[in-house]
Amino acid sequence: MINFKKRLKTLKERRQGPQEKAYIKFVESSGVCDAEQAGFDGRIREDYELLGEPAGIKYLLGAMKPIDPVYTQKSIEQGEFVGGMIVQTLEELGQRVGFLLHGPLACDVHIKKLACSDVVLIGKLSSQQQRYEKEPYDLMAFSTAFRLILEKVLRGMFFSQSLTFNEEGGAHFRDGKAARSTLIVPAVCYEEYSYSSKFGASVSLYDKNVSHLVFCNPQKLLKLIEARDALYFGNLRRVIRLLFNVVADMPIYKKTRLACLFRCELISIAYSMSVELDTFPGNSPGLLERVRAHLQFICDSDKFRESVVCLDGGRKIFSAHEKIVALEMLRAEFRDLSSAIYQEIAPGSVLYKPDVMFNTFIM
Repeated sequence: MINFKKRLKTLKERRQGPQEKAYIKFVESSGVCDAEQAGFDGRIREDYELLGEPAGIKYLLGAMKPIDPVYTQKSIEQGEFVGGMIVQTLEELGQRVGFLLHGPLACDVHIKKLACSDVVLIGKLSSQQQRYEKEPYDLMAFSTAFRLILEKVLRGMFFSQSLTFNEEGGAHFRDGKAARSTLIVPAVCYEEYSYSSKFGASVSLYDKNVSHLVFCNPQKLLKLIEARDALYFGNLRRVIRLLFNVVADMPIYKKTRLACLFRCELISIAYSMSVELDTFPGNSPGLLERVRAHLQFICDSDKFRESVVCLDGGRKIFSAHEKIVALEMLRAEFRDLSSAIYQEIAPGSVLYKPDVMFNTFIM
């Protein structure tokens, strides 16, 4: 059985931070030493918490809900500030460079108050650089050189305690004062082709771990999500947040197995629902049932599973066996979630009936 009270607690901590911080603020402002005994939380009670609904329904609604736009904007501003500062430094060194925001924060599907900003730093290869001993300049060589320059610049800009480099070649910067973090991802592109398509820049990300380039289009992902979400009453973003929250609430051993499915791939799985997203916004249980059925369909249909691709690059998601295993675990998790919420809607019912979910509206 799913412990929805525990899940509501962890959901609130993701959305608003731990209760202990509220206690400290209360003590500082009131002088009452035993803040916990005083029963003061300090965190805002959101609308889904105030509903007279069972805990499972509250969790479902809260897991689909966006983070406060004020917190989101602050995280975006930090990403833009960090990106602009790095670009300015690189340009002073003679580099042609730009940046853009990417990932769940830029798509407004993140699930944490203090969200990580994904900043893609793009080194631009000009036509003058595309000649080396009468042969086309190697994009891989340019990418390697750009990454080394970027690492050197980052080490000079930030304290070593706040900066770490991952195996793939990206850098993680954490602002201790603001308690926000920024993931800096190096990428390269040919300058004259940077904005040739309607979706904007197609870039190549350098994966240091396996030493190869991964082609993607960050802006394409953002625009596709925006268009489909607007078409289906905001349901695409609701589903993506639900996927992220359900994964975040899994036990460690399950999350470890699901780590092979990247955030962009989970977003793309939600996007592949297409017309199944056409559900009235007040019918959250019905939308959950559609997600459960869609994951089941992907597991059952080899042909459809092969067609599911990553939105920012077109690469197949389920090209490795470990990703199919992860999909099976995600399907089972949503089966259990749907069954648990169904029991709250129709207690004592022996058989699971999707029609009951589709006819349950929470306003």
